[in-house]
Amino acid sequence: MRVKMTVAAMALAMLALVVPASAAADGSRVVRVDPGESIQAAIDKARPGTTIKLGEGTYKESVTIARSDIAIEGQGRSKTKIEVPAAGDLPAGEGCVDESGGHKSVSGICVAPEAQGQCENSPRVTGPDAPPVVRAIDDVQVSKLAVTGFNGIGVLFFCADDPEVTRVLARGAEEGAEYGIAAFASEDVAFTRNLTVDGGEAGIYIGDSPHADANVWKNVSWKSGFGIFIRDAAHGTLQKNKTFGNCVGILFLNTDESQAPPEFQGPPIDVKDWLAKQNGVTANNRPCPAGDEGEATSGIGIAVVSGIDVRLIDNGVFGNDSPAESVVKGGIVVIGEPGFKPSTETKVGFNTAHGNTTDIVWDGQGSGNAFFRNDCLTSDPDGLCEDPDENGDGEHGDDHDRGDGHHKGDRHDRGEHKRKHVKHKKHKSHKKHRSHKKNKSHKKNKSHKRDRDD
Repeated sequence: MRVKMTVAAMALAMLALVVPASAAADGSRVVRVDPGESIQAAIDKARPGTTIKLGEGTYKESVTIARSDIAIEGQGRSKTKIEVPAAGDLPAGEGCVDESGGHKSVSGICVAPEAQGQCENSPRVTGPDAPPVVRAIDDVQVSKLAVTGFNGIGVLFFCADDPEVTRVLARGAEEGAEYGIAAFASEDVAFTRNLTVDGGEAGIYIGDSPHADANVWKNVSWKSGFGIFIRDAAHGTLQKNKTFGNCVGILFLNTDESQAPPEFQGPPIDVKDWLAKQNGVTANNRPCPAGDEGEATSGIGIAVVSGIDVRLIDNGVFGNDSPAESVVKGGIVVIGEPGFKPSTETKVGFNTAHGNTTDIVWDGQGSGNAFFRNDCLTSDPDGLCEDPDENGDGEHGDDHDRGDGHHKGDRHDRGEHKRKHVKHKKHKSHKKHRSHKKNKSHKKNKSHKRDRDD
């Protein structure tokens, strides 16, 4: 599977930006900015608790937020637009710019600590030479606006607590965009009612977050590599989202972090404890050709790769049947990363999947996986589909149905079959990180949250 591992390169690079010094608090809790005025100047003067209200019109900026309790609110996605300038159009030292990898990438709104170091949410490097731990940015909200034209990331959070993005349109540049809306090393993430298009790698991304505790609700994502991408992050819910026209609709990916260079290794962060419910995943047939970052992918609805306790309940998965080359194809795919570990405790129940190349695909590996009451026609291996009305019961599970394997339709004797794998290049982008080794985004849990994963 094609997974371009530029995940933390921009987030880390932005820590080296020159962020203007904060002005004295002016006592105002609401600051109004109109087109022609500077959003960044308002941010630099804002004290905690300030809402920056943007008027109708277009703003040509790339902005950074390095302080807590700040809100940016527009007049609506069709009325307030931030057009991200090209790197060559930004004055030196301004904007959220990543110069690693041999080119400049510019993001729209970037939220990260000004101090350099490891995020307190989960420091990864220990020992006498470890970089310092920095405090997370709390309670930053972005809402009711559009961010367009970026070749980096539309809205980026790195080392953030309680980040919120609501009713935002993130539309990347036609070529070279990385992510639409993304959170790295963050906790209590809320992404709701957003639209992402031309997101590049992914429309919505959450990664490197052992306590993401995420609420991803009623977003629409199309024309990206992955509509919604959850990588090396734990705890959250994806509900009532729509993904279409991507290479993969929704991906839960657990990577083998032991393959990273030693300076980036630390305690593993597993993809685990996720509920994906009532999502519409349709016609994700965009071709992602094979390249340096991985194998070709296309025609995949929802995929769980080496995940732990991922529940796929009551989703509609239709028409993921691309003719393009792909390492695996299917409406719902549950597999293990080759050479790593299988998916375990995955529950796939009460889904409706039709018109896919194969409606449900499982590699037959791992313990505790269960498939039950899925309305579909084809599966590999055979026997993972059934008619939910066959016994006169068409009811679906409730909000707390984790799929415990005690349904009449469960089948546990799957037999052997040909394994199909989803591959990705391990940590390719770590070569981009070398100039930022001291800023590694892998971080430590806060003391009041440490026991969640024990």
